[in-house]
Amino acid sequence: MAQSIGETPQPAAPAIPGTGARLVALLVEFTTALEEWPGALWQLDEAALGEVVGGMLRITSRAENVAALATADALSRGTVANSTATGAPAWVARQAAGVEPAVARRVGRVGVDCADPRNQVVVDALADGSASVPVADVALREGPQILPRLPIADRDDLLGRYLSLSAHGARALRELSTRILGEYAPERLVCDEERQQECESVFWAGLPSGLTRFVAELSGGHAAVVKHALRALSAPAPVESEEQDTRTPAKRRADALVRLIDTAAGVLDGTSPRPVGEFGGTAKILVTLDYNTLYEGLRNAGRLDDLSENGSQIDADVPAGHRAHHRR
Repeated sequence: MAQSIGETPQPAAPAIPGTGARLVALLVEFTTALEEWPGALWQLDEAALGEVVGGMLRITSRAENVAALATADALSRGTVANSTATGAPAWVARQAAGVEPAVARRVGRVGVDCADPRNQVVVDALADGSASVPVADVALREGPQILPRLPIADRDDLLGRYLSLSAHGARALRELSTRILGEYAPERLVCDEERQQECESVFWAGLPSGLTRFVAELSGGHAAVVKHALRALSAPAPVESEEQDTRTPAKRRADALVRLIDTAAGVLDGTSPRPVGEFGGTAKILVTLDYNTLYEGLRNAGRLDDLSENGSQIDADVPAGHRAHHRR
């Protein structure tokens, strides 16, 4: 039977009475023990160090899941509403002093959604560890945007498909949304791009160090163009070069940006020739068509005489199956 809004979500496998108190005691003990870990690492062998790294990171991911589910429980019980916090993210931030604000906001958002019985598929995925909070956060944002474009799709099934990509990270989910829209609603992508372009901006400000900070807010399409150009020109120098490239990735991207702008400015004001090679070059188009189509097209366009004058040979007796390649 479906739960009504406001009811506490039921766990997939109810724990034995008394388990909650025992786990809270273990949590306090574990949190206290974390303070001892840095000083004890030198006592561990290499294999144990690997176990510590893997175990701690897995704990971090699972712990965030539990935090989101606990937030959903607090919302359902009215704990958040009865507090002075302005909402779930603020309530989470109060419980986790020192935690990154972005993490607290994410846990709060997912907690709010998990308190909604319609998102039980997300609750189950977080409970069994098959999905992470960052992925759930993106899935819960992307799913409702995509669903109207797929009228026959089931909401739980769509969310489940997003959550199944948890191992690939949140970025993969956003790329999936773009692919779905491109396949089923390309006009939406065009509208989104046009809307984003209307909001684009570039501004800069001087820093106390004497550097200048440039900030660009670009549409998805324009950002892709810029990123593609910077990546193409910011690769480290080849290993076989005489001098090792010691620049950081950020410095290489900065150099690439200045190089692009300097080259473009030179072309625009006429002080530099149009670049070739790594910046661009002559495009080559290879068109393959059957001989008769080429011959008839040239004849109808009155171009056969021009080709003969230039030394090109067009022989009408060549078999129709012959393939002609015209390179431009």
